[in-house]
Amino acid sequence: MPIYVYVPILVVVALAIGFGVAYLLFRKRQGDGSSALEIKAQQALSEAETQAKEKLLEAKEEASRSKSVFSRRRKTSTARPRTSAGESVSSATGRRGWTKSGRSSTTPTSSRRRSFSGSRT
Repeated sequence: MPIYVYVPILVVVALAIGFGVAYLLFRKRQGDGSSALEIKAQQALSEAETQAKEKLLEAKEEASRSKSVFSRRRKTSTARPRTSAGESVSSATGRRGWTKSGRSSTTPTSSRRRSFSGSRT
């Protein structure tokens, strides 16, 4: 057989082998790319979860701080102011103050009066 018959056959075989190798390399690279994307997505998800936990912790700390400030303010505001004669302000003005069991209700009488009459006394 003459050489001009072998050359086209060899070219076709070489092209087939080249396309096969290119196809395999392309698939391998495409597979690596998707795993890289998965790793990136997992890192982003992990980072987002960490940030969410940090925000939650900050919110809990802020709530605790405001709660302690509120309780300190409440403790200091429960003491009745005294006049120069040593009487409490409510007894000096003629009000009874708390009315049940030494403090008979949960609100002072002046607040109750205000809510009924609509004017400040």
